[in-house]
Amino acid sequence: MVRLGRKCTWARCALVLSLFGCPAPVELRGDGDDRDGDVPDAALDSIPDESGVDDGSRDLFETADTEGDDTGGDPDDGVEEGGDIPPDVDGTTEASPDSDGETLTDAEPAEADAAVDAGPRCGNGVVEPGEECEPGGSAACTTSCGSGGRQSCTESCSWGPCVPAVGETCNEIDDDCDGLTDEGLACHVDPPASDPPIEYLEAIRGTAADDIWAVGRWGKAIHWDGTTWSDVPTGTYAHLWGVWPLARDDVWAVGEGTFHWDGAAWSAVPNPAVSELRGVWGIATDDVWAVGREHTVIHWDGTAWSAATIPTTTNFQAAWGWARDDVWLVGDAGIFHWDGTSFSRAFAWGADGVWGTASADVWTGGSSGPQHWDGSSWTPVDFPGSVPRDDSNDVWGCSPNDVWFVGHRVYRWDGTGWTEWDTSDIPGSPYLKGVWCAAPGDVWAVGGDASIIRWRE
Repeated sequence: MVRLGRKCTWARCALVLSLFGCPAPVELRGDGDDRDGDVPDAALDSIPDESGVDDGSRDLFETADTEGDDTGGDPDDGVEEGGDIPPDVDGTTEASPDSDGETLTDAEPAEADAAVDAGPRCGNGVVEPGEECEPGGSAACTTSCGSGGRQSCTESCSWGPCVPAVGETCNEIDDDCDGLTDEGLACHVDPPASDPPIEYLEAIRGTAADDIWAVGRWGKAIHWDGTTWSDVPTGTYAHLWGVWPLARDDVWAVGEGTFHWDGAAWSAVPNPAVSELRGVWGIATDDVWAVGREHTVIHWDGTAWSAATIPTTTNFQAAWGWARDDVWLVGDAGIFHWDGTSFSRAFAWGADGVWGTASADVWTGGSSGPQHWDGSSWTPVDFPGSVPRDDSNDVWGCSPNDVWFVGHRVYRWDGTGWTEWDTSDIPGSPYLKGVWCAAPGDVWAVGGDASIIRWRE
């Protein structure tokens, strides 16, 4: 509220009084003006003053006489004892004490009182200009990493930091702002649109985290470029069971035929196989092996495919090697080894997948359960609890102490024991057929119902 000094020019007082809705000014005796809209000096002699005496005059301002001279009713209010303070009728500026003891003048507004109302008052329950919020409040916000969060109002009426509202979810966003995305989760990734649609994926392999291939029914081959999966036409509706990329522009896919990717397009390549092929692996552009049903084994020398002879009736499922003269083939009737000259049967138990980190560190998984080669012998390794030994279709790893097996369940070997990954929240509870490690803490798997699953840490 704005306060005025007691002493001011009449014109200024009249203006202020009119602005604040105060009564019209009273008539002053003997000045010949009409201040109250009546007539000059009208009826002043007949109006008694505050003392109740009609003495022919009207006291408009207090004097220091302990009497109620003005119309306010209080004796000598605002007047120092010992003298009168007449109204400011000569245009001069005279001092008047404020109610709090400070001196106010016509030239100085009541800064002290005005300061009381100046600026917002934090914590009064109202968000005023200059404030962001009221203490105790909270609101939704967006974190620095783009996820949803909430922020609380501080005691200074400003918003505090935006705190992530939830833990990680499968959304390709760093929800908890720790620099990692979807960590600790098994996330379903939608397959790309395709005609006919993708129904079943049989295998997955890659050369890098941004160069991954998966193949399956109806000649489907899809590619991951580090951001999205895309459908890449193969020119065939043949069922594809296995894939092996030697380089970004040198990829083999096998199944009901052999097909090659040169970096621009897929093309069919003739082969002497008499039955369906199930797996493929190579160490160089002129040294690639493909295996399949009815003990089918063929080799690519950089120019053409040729058949190899193995004394067995095994239906082969997969191949993997450490060197040109150190190659393993696995199937339903055993494990076989190529030493650069010939094949020999190394173990009688069957398998569906094979992978290793060295010549003396090789794993298989499949119909006979996990088995490990230490350079001298194969040893069966049990899954934890009562899990069936044959509950795996493929095996791959990131290191000797980070090996993954997939099937109806997903198991991880850490060098000393097993961890089962929960896949119950994955749509369709898929039956997984292939697994591949892009990097430590980044593992992919594919399978039935066009399933593409990714685990990240």
